[in-house]
Amino acid sequence: MKHKFANYNFDDALRVLVRPDGVTCSLRPQINKFLALLISRSQHVFSKNELIIHIWGNDSSATDHDLQCLKRDLEKCLGNKELIRTVPRQGYAFTASLNATQPAASIVSSTDGGESSGSLSIFPGVGNAAGALFVHSFVAYGKNDYVKHLQKAVKWEKRTRHMVMLSEKLRSVLSIPFRHVTGQRTTKESWWAIGIPIRVDPVIGDWCSVDLMPYSELSFRIRSKSKSSKRGPILLRVRFEDESINSKSKSRRQSSSWYPEPLEIPTKWHRFTLALIQFRWSRDAWPGNTEAVRRDKIVQIVFGQDPTVPSASGDLEISDVVLSSQFSKGRLGNT
Repeated sequence: MKHKFANYNFDDALRVLVRPDGVTCSLRPQINKFLALLISRSQHVFSKNELIIHIWGNDSSATDHDLQCLKRDLEKCLGNKELIRTVPRQGYAFTASLNATQPAASIVSSTDGGESSGSLSIFPGVGNAAGALFVHSFVAYGKNDYVKHLQKAVKWEKRTRHMVMLSEKLRSVLSIPFRHVTGQRTTKESWWAIGIPIRVDPVIGDWCSVDLMPYSELSFRIRSKSKSSKRGPILLRVRFEDESINSKSKSRRQSSSWYPEPLEIPTKWHRFTLALIQFRWSRDAWPGNTEAVRRDKIVQIVFGQDPTVPSASGDLEISDVVLSSQFSKGRLGNT
């Protein structure tokens, strides 16, 4: 099951805990059982004997000391010592209320990272927060050197082209300082883009592909903090790329088309819901494709600026990026 509590995301089937700061922890089986039982009944005091039997079994020789050590390990994973309350001479209780629970999507293959049903949380989601973005830009006639802009805006990050940026105030939010400033000639010759992996291996940090076929929509929450715009709102484009290395494009991956509608990003939080059927997945969907896009091997989502906006800069904030199988026909939804 997938659980949400106090800005944490916990999948007891995958034994993965994603903290509010974006850090992902792979839980040992005993810690996973401990946390799953505690959140099943918030504020309930579980006796130590009850916990030992649930975690190690009836015939276990585990003691109170083992349980205390396990509690300390769980608190390290949580990064918070206030969520588990010790009741003297009785046991432990969980202090946070459960916000939501949903069935975990069943795994098709442990090697391709595919899902057969339900929804897949991309950010925050399963994977390591470190290296969760790939950023790049192209400069021709314009002045849009986005990578250099990031090196100034995010001073602590040395590897600007492969990085993650989290909001200092909202730790489960990607904060993207964007810049698009062009010269007097064509704006199409200068652009920037952000690649967000759909799944990251929580152990080694590699990007993993996902079978997109069971899903019908992509949704995410987003807002802009524009510092300057000479004309109109901030417009954003969205597309997907597979794991191929045969494309003639710079990324070497086969790419879907951009979503047909540019997204006008408001200054207040807004949820967009995009139908996957609206993307084109054929060989001619993207310049440089040498074959059709492998929808069963999708690696990343690409967010890029719409070139029709001649000049803009500011910050984009993105959260709750999800692939889902529930879709209402013709809906470009919002919350």
